[in-house]
Amino acid sequence: MHDNNRERPFPWKCPECLKPEVVRAKIPYAADVKHDGLLHSLHLDSFEVPKCRSCGELLFDDHADEQISSALRSHLHLLSPQEIRHERKTLALSQCELADQLGVAEATISRWETGALIQSRAIDNLLRLYFAIPETRTALKGKWQHVEHRVSRKRSQNIAKPPAAPNDQNSRFPFAARTYGVPFLVAEAKAVQDRGVFLPIC
Repeated sequence: MHDNNRERPFPWKCPECLKPEVVRAKIPYAADVKHDGLLHSLHLDSFEVPKCRSCGELLFDDHADEQISSALRSHLHLLSPQEIRHERKTLALSQCELADQLGVAEATISRWETGALIQSRAIDNLLRLYFAIPETRTALKGKWQHVEHRVSRKRSQNIAKPPAAPNDQNSRFPFAARTYGVPFLVAEAKAVQDRGVFLPIC
């Protein structure tokens, strides 16, 4: 059960047995936590959590959640919130600037740094590369990294080149030129250029 009121003095009233016997305790604790589509078994030797002395009910507060998240990061060898914040500040980047380079929302950077969100393994790898290798940062600052440029370049690459005129020396349609005549194929080539599609020749 969760209880987020960390300021309320102990003992608390237990929601299970209704006795005022909930105090903060240190206990060994095992948990199965799903992250990145996989289930991970965690073992915490000294887990601080509010516990009822009467019935044994555990009340998970923010502090308990933070301990489990920290244990998961350690288990998976992910960067901690403090490490992410330190590396960002070492590079003199704002959260907004880092978010722009990585292609995520500024709020996501904030949640990584406060511990509210645990990054995936793929993102953690990207963060490590970005912080450690200047060439990675240079690549992510390139002109074509920005969305508007990527879309513009993709569109330009998808524009079909107009076919060569049938009387050109590189013409791929010598048989059609002999069959239908050059003037007809020139007109058809212009139509293709204007409309961007081929029309069937019957």
